Amino acid sequence: MSRQRRPRTSEEMYSKKTDKSQTVFDYEKLKADPNLTPSDAQSQSESTGRLMQRENRKSTKQTYVENKSSSYTIRKARDIPSAIHGTKKPNRTPAELTNQPPRDGGYRSSIVEEIKRERVRKEKKKQAVKERQRLLHNQRLASSPTSAVFLDTEKGKHTKGTEQLSLITPLSPINVSNEQKTSKSDVQKPVQKKQTTSEKKRVGPRFSYPSLYLLGAPQNTNYDLEDPKITERIINAFNHINIPIDILNYVSNGMFGSYKLKVKVNLRIGQLNQLQTLLKPYLEDMHVRITTENLNSGIINLEVPLTKKNIITFSTLFNTSSLKMRKNDFKVAIGKTIEDKMCSFQLTKAGHMLIYGGRVDSTKLIINSILLSLMMNHTPLEVQTHFITEKRRYQQYVDLPYSFDTHKEITDDDAFDSILAELIERQNQFRRVHVRNIQSLNQRLSPHLRKSIIVVVIDDLHTILKEKNKYAYSALQQLLQKGKAYGIHCIVKQSDISYDLRFELLRLMQTRITFLDPQHRIMNGAEELSQYYADCLIQLPTTSKPTRITLGTVTQSTLKDVITHIKEANLT
Repeated sequence: MSRQRRPRTSEEMYSKKTDKSQTVFDYEKLKADPNLTPSDAQSQSESTGRLMQRENRKSTKQTYVENKSSSYTIRKARDIPSAIHGTKKPNRTPAELTNQPPRDGGYRSSIVEEIKRERVRKEKKKQAVKERQRLLHNQRLASSPTSAVFLDTEKGKHTKGTEQLSLITPLSPINVSNEQKTSKSDVQKPVQKKQTTSEKKRVGPRFSYPSLYLLGAPQNTNYDLEDPKITERIINAFNHINIPIDILNYVSNGMFGSYKLKVKVNLRIGQLNQLQTLLKPYLEDMHVRITTENLNSGIINLEVPLTKKNIITFSTLFNTSSLKMRKNDFKVAIGKTIEDKMCSFQLTKAGHMLIYGGRVDSTKLIINSILLSLMMNHTPLEVQTHFITEKRRYQQYVDLPYSFDTHKEITDDDAFDSILAELIERQNQFRRVHVRNIQSLNQRLSPHLRKSIIVVVIDDLHTILKEKNKYAYSALQQLLQKGKAYGIHCIVKQSDISYDLRFELLRLMQTRITFLDPQHRIMNGAEELSQYYADCLIQLPTTSKPTRITLGTVTQSTLKDVITHIKEANLT
């Protein structure tokens, strides 16, 4: 049987925790106060003991002593000068207003110290210029016969050499008494700054944009009227193949018309080509193209060329789009969709452009529209052009201030030398400023130092592929890979579709325009286009499928008027 221990009383427990002095104090206090019970005396003793222990801990606690500064102590990271902001920190409190000790010892950078000294010299130079301007202003007021007073510094006097300028209190109509009030002619007027002949006059802009009236006449307004003969032929064709339809809507851009039809027979996706084959004998000379967005609803679009064509002029493209706002956003307009909507896009977002299978006049429509859109809203400091084509093409753009370099022929050995040198120079400049694209660089530069967008026209690509010029091919590939970020955009034409375009070049050209593509190398649907030179398909980087458009026409008179204005009005 195990022995059980007797539980201890409170007096025994407290006697082990406290010392003898505290126990004696408890009994002495109990004897001195007869009304005090033992339990109250014990509680007061415990609280007194805790207070004494706390005081002992505070007295024995070591205070923190800050180490003395030495050459090996790092107090704060040194100011690293930034390429843009320097060492300026506007939100930081000056060192003299803070309680931090001054920096002494440690490593001092000679570059940082030189930057600080240069900043102090510039600040002193600014103050000297301001002081000199203030003195000249006071002297001009003192020598003026119409002014009897002038204001000086806060002290009221300013001494320059032996001359002393005194402060005279001016008279104003407010502090003049009734006896001193005279006519309005006697009241002193504020002194106006005299314009001397030695001062230079303000010079306005040296470049003026071409006016809108130079673009010529707009498109006829009745181009959207429906042709009853074409409508009748379409209805008869569907009746011959026993498919009833309803015409819901009709839209036109002046060159092509689109009928929105409701087919009362269930069709499948694979049956659209079959439907077009059935309609071909009845609409053979019309080059009909059938498209649909949702075949489950039974609605199809029938696109047909018009017999009476209203040419889409460049004046209509410019005045009915956002280009008429005259903003320098590098936006271009090249044509209209079948639904009579503008086909316009920003050149900086479109990237490099490929024109595939087009004739010479078809390519000229696109390039003239793009260049004319840029020249109407941008100065030569913002846009430049460079042509690597045959010598006899695009001669009207050679002598303009927009030219980056002389006209190069595509078979020349140095055709890509100048534009490649510009690409390498911009690449080094962008690396030094720590930016990745031309938009970020131009935001940090003043207007006269900003880099311009360069449009490089390459006509024709099959010449490079045919001659197997490795240097020209590698130069073109380098331009397509790095040019977009540095503001260099290429417009490449491939007219001969017999030469296979390599995939490594094709993937670098984000915007594609196709006139003829029977082998579907660029995009699908080009075989359904008409043989009209302004009919094409375009696919932008922002769209998922190609869109059929009709190109706008830039007449020779319009192009001549605009180029003449640029040459004569801007003294080029």
